[in-house]
Amino acid sequence: MKKLNLIAFFVLGIVASTFSQHNFNNAPSLPSARNGFKWDLNEDLSTDFSSFSDMDKGWVREYPRCGGGNPWSGPGQTNFTTENAGIKSGILELVATNGGFMKSDAAGPDPSVKAPAINTGIISSRKTVKYPVYMEARIQAANMLASSNFWGISDDQTKEIDVLEVYGGGEATDEYIDWFTYRAASNFHIFTRSGTGCGAGIALDFHDQKRKAITGERWREKYHTFGVLWRSPTDVQFFYDGVVSNDQSLANSNPFIHNPDGSPGRIIGTQGGDPNKAIDQPIRLIIDLEIHDWLSFGRNSDGRNIRPDLNSYEFGGGNNIMKVDWVRVYNEVNSGGNNNSGSTSNNSSNSGNTSNSGSDLAAGKNAFQSSTYQNNTNRFGAGKVVDNNGSTFNHTNSQNNPWWEVDLGSSKNIGQVKIWNRGDCCQNRLNNFDIKIYDRRGGNQIKSTYVSGQPSNNGSSYNINATGRVVRVQLRGNNRILHMDQLQVLAGSNTTNTNNNTASNNNDTPIGKVISLRKSGGDRKYISAVTELNNDLYANQNSVQGDRQKFRIDAHPNGGVALYSLSARKYVQVNNKNQNIIARARGNAANAWERFEWKNKGSNKVALKSLHSGKWLQASHSQANAAIFPKGAADRNWETFEWKVEANKSISNINQKKEAIVYPNPVNNGDDFTISGINLGDTIRVISSNGQIIKEIFATNKSEILNSSNLTTGLYFVQINNDQSIKLIVK
Repeated sequence: MKKLNLIAFFVLGIVASTFSQHNFNNAPSLPSARNGFKWDLNEDLSTDFSSFSDMDKGWVREYPRCGGGNPWSGPGQTNFTTENAGIKSGILELVATNGGFMKSDAAGPDPSVKAPAINTGIISSRKTVKYPVYMEARIQAANMLASSNFWGISDDQTKEIDVLEVYGGGEATDEYIDWFTYRAASNFHIFTRSGTGCGAGIALDFHDQKRKAITGERWREKYHTFGVLWRSPTDVQFFYDGVVSNDQSLANSNPFIHNPDGSPGRIIGTQGGDPNKAIDQPIRLIIDLEIHDWLSFGRNSDGRNIRPDLNSYEFGGGNNIMKVDWVRVYNEVNSGGNNNSGSTSNNSSNSGNTSNSGSDLAAGKNAFQSSTYQNNTNRFGAGKVVDNNGSTFNHTNSQNNPWWEVDLGSSKNIGQVKIWNRGDCCQNRLNNFDIKIYDRRGGNQIKSTYVSGQPSNNGSSYNINATGRVVRVQLRGNNRILHMDQLQVLAGSNTTNTNNNTASNNNDTPIGKVISLRKSGGDRKYISAVTELNNDLYANQNSVQGDRQKFRIDAHPNGGVALYSLSARKYVQVNNKNQNIIARARGNAANAWERFEWKNKGSNKVALKSLHSGKWLQASHSQANAAIFPKGAADRNWETFEWKVEANKSISNINQKKEAIVYPNPVNNGDDFTISGINLGDTIRVISSNGQIIKEIFATNKSEILNSSNLTTGLYFVQINNDQSIKLIVK
């Protein structure tokens, strides 16, 4: 038995106990995982409905919002209503009640046949899920002429899996309906839409619906489990009470195109060979109770309208309730624990196809922003962006370079950042911004990714591939307002495929670590970025003397790695495809010339291949103090280097750069002031005495001139790359 929580039915805001383990009563055995894989419970989407808090962490009581707008109210007479989804004694109850109004879109061919709205309950998952995955729910269908459903649909509304559609009752109204009470349907739909965006109609519907019967028993008479094993885009199998229903599988289907009016069209044939006829998009799960038009306005063989009157719904009599005991979702992961799927949307606005585990690292974490509109944190606070509620958003004041950031709590491997723009208005405010990764709040910047355009209100994903703790979104420019609907930080793997050029970083790749590199033979000297030679790379030191011999390993946004020189504050690069020019630390960003494959050769040895030129970095073992050239045709001895993790001090004794200075200081309000002693690419911030970033620029010269007109009189700090801070007085 579940522990019963004393929860007032349909009353929100009552906090119940949270249990560390779910109680999946009467759950059948899981289908077998593939060799080398295992099932891993998806905590985001699995719930035993022990409390509202347990459900609400992964589910919302409305239809998934399209583009941040109002959720769909439901088909036909259906009117999805938040209050009609509640928890009672550890059971989710979706209830049908009289809506008391006429739906404008529920009108049949016979004007005398009215279609009053029926309020029903619904829940939908906050996150999407993608194959390989097993999903299952324990459900008792409502005893009424309505469909009890467990299904999922992609955010672009083109791919749908229907695990369960069953009409639990209505046989008293018409014997034709009684046939359906014995037969549950499981099927899929692949839609071609008549347009793009929310509300686009269905031009074509590719599906094959088949029904499963229990001899002598209606499906509503007791609880049953309904599951789907979605192993690949063309491998979908349905399970009833733990037993696979082979005749309903995608492989054994004979789908056909349906005309826009729903009537069958031409036969397509089996699912197998056409990639456009596959369930290949992440889906958002839905459990609901629906009234369908074909029942509301259909006619039986005698010509009578089969829609029952309202009394047949037996409101309040118990027959109008669909009950759900639990939902469980398992991702198929390899035995080492790396996820093959996840609870995430995979839409990407960047080139390439990033494979990542997909779990959201930011949900519910502490968030901060540069200011809050009207000081109203309840409505516009930073936390609204990570509350998994598509109807909320953050909002800053109008200011220079406004920012928002989330602290992940510890250093994480970040694959992508997904941002949802507001859907109600003002989408054009969110553009020309940077996504920045820091090692801690107020700490060192690890990576910055520039975005020029505006994210979609359906969500846009940006490849990051870096390790850090704090993720910041910061607009560029003056007098700007920052607001976002939602943001997810998606956990990354170390494998990214772009333009069919694959680079793999295995689990031993020291992403985010500062390392040294040393020749594996010959004089075995350490590699340096030689400042006096414009940061060319030479193996010229007997020991690690400072930052010249230190390189941070970043995950390259297009796969592989990028090597960041701590002394040059630049990325190591090749000169296009010229193998006779020495590799050097001169890259301002991790672009094509700065992209390398990290090939682990065991015993802390590595070979580094330029993925732009196709050549391996090499240092001659027969030459002392050898230069590093991208000449290697294969990863042999000269192309093999020893590596080890080094302590990361911000400034070394061997390469102590000149301290930056600010003048005039104090500066009269409205006058210019100069920051000198800086390097190209340095991040310059002007910060108020209370910690607010007033201005941020990226140095394009060895000195920068700023104006103080937007600064009030008082004390400020000029910060350079988080490792030097200079007091500035404005008078």
